[in-house]
Amino acid sequence: MRLDPKIFFALLCLPFLLSCSLLPFWKEGPPDVPEWLRKGDMPKKVAVLPFDNLTSDPELEELVRRSFYSHFALKRYRDIEVTEVDRALRILQADSLRQWRDLPPQDLGNLFQADLLIYGKVLEYSKFFAGIYSQVTLKVQIEMVECRNGTGVWWKTAVKRSYEGGVPFSLFGVIPEAVRSGLHMTRERTLDLVERLNREIVADIPDPPFAESSPYFLDVQVGSFLEMELAVKAQEALRAKEYNVRVAPVKMGDRTYHRVLIGPYRTAAEAEKTRSSLGTAGFRPILVHHRPEKEEEEK
Repeated sequence: MRLDPKIFFALLCLPFLLSCSLLPFWKEGPPDVPEWLRKGDMPKKVAVLPFDNLTSDPELEELVRRSFYSHFALKRYRDIEVTEVDRALRILQADSLRQWRDLPPQDLGNLFQADLLIYGKVLEYSKFFAGIYSQVTLKVQIEMVECRNGTGVWWKTAVKRSYEGGVPFSLFGVIPEAVRSGLHMTRERTLDLVERLNREIVADIPDPPFAESSPYFLDVQVGSFLEMELAVKAQEALRAKEYNVRVAPVKMGDRTYHRVLIGPYRTAAEAEKTRSSLGTAGFRPILVHHRPEKEEEEK
């Protein structure tokens, strides 16, 4: 009996069709985007605040923070450079005599015109050395807080350990194992541990959807004054030098500061050029982002 070619071809394709039916359907768009990332404008603007250090190792918090930021900057958020964050916080504390940690997320969000804040803590950093064996442990906590309502929307505590050494199989192996174990305790090993831990943490942070265009512009903040008269005086002096300058109020707790802003600029290069020129004239300018429509609401 001769088999019909069409039936033979159908039987040949049947296993392939069945295997395809077991595959999951392809979903368009980013998977598992949480609700807080789908609301409002994109991209979300984020400020990575200075980390707290609960260990006895000085300056470890800044090492962890810089490493975290370098990985976080690759995600689809609009991050503020940590140098600009630090400069703004120093000026805030000098002008208001208040510690930034005492301010609620809503006030810090107004300061940076940010949607989200990232708080970090270095909870543990320990070293164990026993001749032919060594271990370094690092524990870090990260929390992302929504500025609008001060609510934590994402957090993670991660622990990473690095080991070196083992049981030597002969007396001649004791010295090499001890040397490797001792080298493991160096700062370079700590740097590697910090990098691996932050890479793991940032990989778990959800990415926002792609934004067709950014709603943000850059301004150069020349100063921030409690007295409106001082802000207007600075504005007039800068206008005499042909700068495009304006005064914008911002609420910080129970106080209203009047920020003297030059801009807006669409590129960081343009804003940095203006900031550098003002810095040589005795000002303390910083770069800030803003949404034009939000500034209109605050007036």
